Amino acid sequence: MTPTEIIARARTAGLDVRLAAGGGTIRATGPAAAVATWRPALAAQKPGVLDVLRRELTEQPGTDLSVEDEAAIRDWLARIEEDDEEIIAETIERCRTSAAARLFFLSVAAGQRV
Repeated sequence: MTPTEIIARARTAGLDVRLAAGGGTIRATGPAAAVATWRPALAAQKPGVLDVLRRELTEQPGTDLSVEDEAAIRDWLARIEEDDEEIIAETIERCRTSAAARLFFLSVAAGQRV
């Protein structure tokens, strides 16, 4: 599993995964069972996880959702038969403003289990 996938799956399990103060440590908080499950994977991929978390902090919201990425997310929403325009618009907007949401939805759009 890549660092991005680990972060996305841990977040799906209910963890808040972010950089601790100082930026050299991973902070994962949430349900105890989820912490116990995901802490080893986060630790095993620590350098890569830290890189992804640092990139999330420096991303400019809205700049990384390419036309292709938006199309992939819209295609996935169509595959799951989501046709509510309000939900689709909210999902796309969330992907423009949240790196975590963008990573999650692009992962599921690509057919990866999270």
